[in-house]
Amino acid sequence: MKLFIISIIIFDICISLISGISNRVLSNNLCKTDYKNSLISTNSLPITQTNRIKNKSKQLINFIGLVSSTVVLSKQSKAVDLLPIKTNNIISSNIVSKAITNEIDGSNDFIAGLVSGAASRIGKELILHPIDTIRARQQILLSNTSDPIVGVVNTIKDLYSGVGPALVGGIPAGALFFGVKDYSKGQLRKAGLSKSAATLLSVVITNIPFWLVKTPTEVLKTRQQIGESNESNVSSLIELFNDKGGQALYESLYSSYLSNFAYALPSDIIKFLAYESLQSVLFNTKDGSIVNGYEAAFTGSLASLIAQISTTPLDVARTRIMAQSSNSIDKSSNPIEVLQNAIDKDGPSILLAGIGPRSLRAICSGGIQFASYELTQNIFSKSRSIS
Repeated sequence: MKLFIISIIIFDICISLISGISNRVLSNNLCKTDYKNSLISTNSLPITQTNRIKNKSKQLINFIGLVSSTVVLSKQSKAVDLLPIKTNNIISSNIVSKAITNEIDGSNDFIAGLVSGAASRIGKELILHPIDTIRARQQILLSNTSDPIVGVVNTIKDLYSGVGPALVGGIPAGALFFGVKDYSKGQLRKAGLSKSAATLLSVVITNIPFWLVKTPTEVLKTRQQIGESNESNVSSLIELFNDKGGQALYESLYSSYLSNFAYALPSDIIKFLAYESLQSVLFNTKDGSIVNGYEAAFTGSLASLIAQISTTPLDVARTRIMAQSSNSIDKSSNPIEVLQNAIDKDGPSILLAGIGPRSLRAICSGGIQFASYELTQNIFSKSRSIS
């Protein structure tokens, strides 16, 4: 109950932050609108006042126009020599206005991704954490007991164990994931890459900082879910640091970074490519189209289900690696070695351990993630249309 109350408080704080960010973006868009209107209103000033403005700022405007034009042309031209640019007030103003618009739009892509990622992560963690706890325990605890009744009881008790670290690390990591992905994908599309290629590369780029942020709290969450008392909370980590130093603390929290990355990369690539393909095939969605929340939920659920089922063995490996403390016997961070040891001990069926709750969580998680993401994106698209 205490964990649930804490989760609700964190949820309320995050919603307040998201609201503040949204208002800031809307304010930026209104500023951009005011700037454009000011360019128009300048033409309606009295002739004498207009002449004074032109005479006093002509050199400055021409200089800005020359520099801006040179930058724009140097980025766009590939095999064409740069020619001298003749500027006037109108051309200079248009170029400066376009540069400001592009800069604000790029920032909006990043901020919209941050808000969308945070919103989807909050819903996923608060609603689906019990299913994730069952998944983790099936991959670890059931193989450690010969009594099926004890195994079931151990699996279903305290289902919100580890929700604190999941929220603390998951929300900023989720925001960072979509912020970086949307921004990098937009830049890659502008560079001429196809939609699929841009999606693939943006997912690769995004997973690097995502798991740098999330891995420590993901480790703590997993250890708390399975009831591992060693190095599963802040006080035990401080004690570990005092006893063995920073190297031991780093190994305890980041030994699973590569296994998390190795699991998440193919899973995310499959999920996002499948989502875009399903959107295109089922709903004929094009670039820049407004995606209905129900459509996003349906295709997101299917895409997540495909990705999660196909990467279950990798998830078994990463869960077992994260469950290891610094004092674990046969400690290893090699996913292949961990899976081989698991097969030797529990048989080949261990490779699909937890596939039931993983599938259920994938359906719910995919629906929540993509529906909340697209709905948040739609809000930002409407705010952009004001300008």
